[in-house]
Amino acid sequence: MDGLEGKIAKDMLKPASGLVDALLSAKVEKLKAWAQKKELLKDMKEDKLEAILEKYISRIVKRSSELSTIVFPQRKISINTVYEPINLGKIDDEWGFEGGVENYSISLDEQEKCYLIIDKAGMGKSTYSKHLALNLLNDSNFIPILFELSEYDSQLSLIDNVVTSFDDIDSIFNRELFKKLIVEGYFFIIFDGFDEAPIEHQDILRKQLRSFNEKKGLASLLVTSRPHDRLPDLIGSESFSLKKLTKDQSMSLIKKYDLISEAGIGENLSKEIEKVPEKFLETPLLVGLLYRTYGFNNSIAQKISVFYGELYDALFKGHDLTKSGFVRKKESKLDIDEFRQLLRAFSFLYIAKSSEGRHSLDYLNELVCEAQGLCTFDKISSRDFLSDLLLAVPLLYRDGNNYKFMHRSIAEFFAAEYICNTANKKKMLETILSSPSKSSFEEAVEYVYELSPSLYQEVVTMPIAKDFLKTYSEVSTSELFATMQYTQDFIISYWKYDDVVEKVDGSRNHINIPRPKENLHFGSSSFMYGNFNNVRYVACCSSIKKNNIPDGAWIDLTDSILGDEAGVSYMRIDSDKNIEELVTKFDEGKFYNVGSLSKFNDSVAILELLARQNMRYSRKLNDEPDSTRVISLNNCRKLVEKVNALHDAENGLSILMQANNA
Repeated sequence: MDGLEGKIAKDMLKPASGLVDALLSAKVEKLKAWAQKKELLKDMKEDKLEAILEKYISRIVKRSSELSTIVFPQRKISINTVYEPINLGKIDDEWGFEGGVENYSISLDEQEKCYLIIDKAGMGKSTYSKHLALNLLNDSNFIPILFELSEYDSQLSLIDNVVTSFDDIDSIFNRELFKKLIVEGYFFIIFDGFDEAPIEHQDILRKQLRSFNEKKGLASLLVTSRPHDRLPDLIGSESFSLKKLTKDQSMSLIKKYDLISEAGIGENLSKEIEKVPEKFLETPLLVGLLYRTYGFNNSIAQKISVFYGELYDALFKGHDLTKSGFVRKKESKLDIDEFRQLLRAFSFLYIAKSSEGRHSLDYLNELVCEAQGLCTFDKISSRDFLSDLLLAVPLLYRDGNNYKFMHRSIAEFFAAEYICNTANKKKMLETILSSPSKSSFEEAVEYVYELSPSLYQEVVTMPIAKDFLKTYSEVSTSELFATMQYTQDFIISYWKYDDVVEKVDGSRNHINIPRPKENLHFGSSSFMYGNFNNVRYVACCSSIKKNNIPDGAWIDLTDSILGDEAGVSYMRIDSDKNIEELVTKFDEGKFYNVGSLSKFNDSVAILELLARQNMRYSRKLNDEPDSTRVISLNNCRKLVEKVNALHDAENGLSILMQANNA
């Protein structure tokens, strides 16, 4: 091996050999001394324990030090070569504060901690997890464990799932010792991708994670996931999201890609960076797609769906950023359209059956065989097609004993293409939305919004528009109040500031609000502060999602309103007049739900609290920093009229064609 690939391979060996030597003395000796003291080494010789841990550390270093990327899909890249530091933003816990612009970090020193990182596809959760594992190896007393929940086996306990990372073919790590080490705080365990765990086993996994968190002793814990309706309820956890890349971070990442490709793509792209839609510079995934497709055709796409189409064209035509003119032979003998047809069907089944949690080569071969039954051309060798997906059109890669798409979003995009190109696409999409697999297809359905807007609007958006019109068109209420009532269950109350706010660590305020007597669970809260009669108060609106409106429908049916347009000014720090209104109209400490607040739907104080909370609901889709989006009755009417007009036009064409044939 020579050239760039050889250099990368040599770089990958350096950290493994150096780290193991350094870490064994710092971590393993301490561990062995403790195990000896507890008489836990009586069934395991010291040299055997050292050998097991040395092999484990070598594996975790290698696994965490390399990435497979969309930009360079046929090779492993050192994480240090392309990693762009990602900042964490705080997500409120049930009664917490929002972190605002402040950056947070996960402690490498504190024991007994529990963290959640929740964010959408492409933000870099898995890359962050790998980088954290390396930091823990280098700069902490923890031994990190990185476990991908897509590999979760429901037949085993959570502990038994995790401990297999330490097993070798010829040696099994002592289970009793492993459990003791967890409780004593020697491990920091990273569970990556709760949303990718087998769907039918997520309830079991959720319970096991909750139980594990309660019993883990001094160990620390991190769980990552895309947003999920039923995330694990981990007591005492801190929740974070990954902040969008700044423009400077995006450019830094592009320059790092240039150092690998040596093709000057980033240098040319930087000259046209102002033409790039801002949303394409916000996540590592989209920056990678931008770089890859720009290197293929020197143009900047305006839609995310175009990125994936151009990525496919580039890979099928053999466009390698570092090997100009090199085209790999296609073992399947399929042309570009046939290959894409099979890829769509394969991707659809991959998403539909991902709940089975198996990604061995044999399992994927079964999926290809099934997918061929959904195609119009003669059957080919399934193994040849998979070989092409790994080498000639490298959208798959091998990760240990499993095989995966370079990024799950690739499978989701081509699954969306399958939906849009199937014979009865309307029925197909309706079936997906009413099926148990609905959550698996959530991102694929959003790609339908770009690929076939009319299909999306008819099947996804129009039922929501009709339901909202039916509920609120004859009701005298503000659109803000109606939006909150339609999308969320919420409660509002207020207290004297000094009764519920306390200092934490001498500086940070913590709010300690009594729970409702009904012990209702509300997922997030927003707050408002003010003074009345020389007494300081804090008011709170807490809510939990009721109707989850997909992103595309939310964009079509909502308008952005600024505070002044809504009759509120929810960016103020103090809201004395609003607090006065609450104190004079409502009882202190009493929780008022949406039903008891309906007659106050024009109250400025209530609207301010709802606006703060509704901004949280739609923050990633807000087009103004000081705005919130509300469902517009007018937008709902226009959408229904648009879809009906399209039906009328299509019916008119059908009548015309029948007349011509008469």
